Amino acid sequence: MDTSRMPVNWCNTTFGEICYIQNGYAFKSKDFQSEGVPIVRQSNLTGKDVDLQNAVCVPNQFLEECDRFIVRKGDILIGMSGSIGEPSVYKYDKPALQNQRTGLLRPQGDIDVSFIKFFLANAHGILLEKSKGMAIQNISAIDIQSISILLPPLNEQKRIVDKIEMLFSDLDKGEALLKQVQQQLGVYRQSVLKAAVTGELTREWREQNEHRLESGEALLRRILELRRKNWNGRGKYQEPTIIDTSALPQIPDTWVWVSIESLACDEKNAIKAGPFGSALKKEFYVGSGYKIYGQEQVISGDSQYGDYYINEEKYELLKSCAVKPFDVLISLVGTIGKVMVLPEKIEPGIINPRLIKISFDLSIYDPKFFKMYFESAFLKSMYHLDAHGATMDILNLSIIKNLPFVLCSSIEQKEIISKVDDIFSQIDALEKWCATELARSGMLRQSILKAAFSGELVPQDPRDEPASELLARIQAERASAARDGNAPKTAGRRGRKATT
Repeated sequence: MDTSRMPVNWCNTTFGEICYIQNGYAFKSKDFQSEGVPIVRQSNLTGKDVDLQNAVCVPNQFLEECDRFIVRKGDILIGMSGSIGEPSVYKYDKPALQNQRTGLLRPQGDIDVSFIKFFLANAHGILLEKSKGMAIQNISAIDIQSISILLPPLNEQKRIVDKIEMLFSDLDKGEALLKQVQQQLGVYRQSVLKAAVTGELTREWREQNEHRLESGEALLRRILELRRKNWNGRGKYQEPTIIDTSALPQIPDTWVWVSIESLACDEKNAIKAGPFGSALKKEFYVGSGYKIYGQEQVISGDSQYGDYYINEEKYELLKSCAVKPFDVLISLVGTIGKVMVLPEKIEPGIINPRLIKISFDLSIYDPKFFKMYFESAFLKSMYHLDAHGATMDILNLSIIKNLPFVLCSSIEQKEIISKVDDIFSQIDALEKWCATELARSGMLRQSILKAAFSGELVPQDPRDEPASELLARIQAERASAARDGNAPKTAGRRGRKATT
C-alpha cells in the first residue's frame, strides 16, 4: 500500500489491529431445525446486510455450547470460501451463530462498522489475491488480519460513510430503474412472442393478403395428402397424432392446430431423442471426429461451442441421433425448452441424451417459427405442467409429441419472423444499453470507494483527533483485556466453548 501521500491525521495499520476476526464453526446439518438460534451461512450474506429470512436454526442450548461463535448486532460477516467477499452487517437484535465458510469481523474501540464494511467491498481484489485453492478459493482469518489499511480519524470515517451512502443511494435508484426496464423488456419480449404465435401480430397482414391464403383445414389436408403420397412403397403409413383442440384457444381461420409429427420431414428418425447414457459414456470421447451436441451448445446459442467428439465407429452405431443443417435441438433437463436452430454449416455429429432433435419439412415449416413458438410463455405454460422431475424440470419426447402446435402458411411464417426480428433487434439494443449502464454504475461505485480510502472523497479536517490516537486507545484496551483475562480467543478448528 502506498503511504507516501498519507492524508493528514491518517495512519497505516492492519485489519488485525483494529478488528477481532475469526473463522466460523461447522455446525452439523442433523441439528438444523426451523426454530431456535439462527445460523448465519454464506447464503445469508447479501453484500449489504445479513438476511435471515431463509436461515436454518439450531436448538437454543447451542448459544452456550458455542458461545465463541455468537454473532451480535453490528458484526460484519464475509464469505470465506467459493464466493469470497460479500461483506454484510448483522443488524438484528437477537443473537445468531456463525457457520463455517464465513468470517466474522468485529471492529474494536470506536471504529465505524460501515467504514469497515465499505473498505472490505473495496478490497475484494486483495481478498481474491490472498485466496488459496484450485477449484474452490478460500481465505482465512489470518489472511484478513494481514491486510493493510489506511485508517482515517473517527470523525472522517463518519464523513466518508455518509458521503458513500449518499452517492450509493443515488446509484441504487438509477440501477433499480434500469433493472425495472430490463424486466419490462422481458415481459414485452414474451408479449411479442405470444402475439406472433397466436396470429395477432399479423392480423392486419392477413386481412390484406386474404386472397393468397387457404383455410387452415385445407392447408393441413394438403400437407397430409402429400405425406401419404411420398410414403407410398415404404411400408405401413402411420397417421400423425390427432390433437384435441376442445380446450385450446381460438386461432385465425387460416391457421390450424397440429402435432409435431405433422411438421417433421418424411425421414426416419426425424424426431429423435438422444441415446441412452450407457451408449455415450465419457470414456468414448476422443479429441476429434464427430461432434457431440449437448445442452452447452443450445444454452449458449453457439453450435461451435464445446470439444466433445466420438470416433467414426461410435458415430455409425449412433447414427440415428445424427444432426443435419437446420435441425432444431431442444434441451430436456434443468434449463428445459431452450431451442437452437442449427446453421447451414455445422460439424457432423450426434446429440447427447439431454437433447431432442427435430428435422422439419422446410417446405411447410420454418425452424425459426418453431423456436419462437416453443420458447413462448404461451406454450411453456402447457408443457411445464408435465415437466417436473423429482429434483429438477425434465422434458421428454412423449410430452413434446402430445403438445399442440400452430401451423400457418409459409408466407405468413416468413412475415411473422421478419416482424419479430425487427422488434427483437430494438429490444436487444435497449437491453444492451441497460447492461452497459449497469456496468458503468458498478465501475462508478468502485471509483467512489477508491477515492474514499485514499482520502480523496471528503476533505480532511486538521481539528480531527489523529487516527494514531484512536489506534493507541484500541491497543491499550486490548492490552488491558489481556491482563484481565477478558481478551477474545481466536476460534480453533474444533473448539466450541470459549475459555478465558
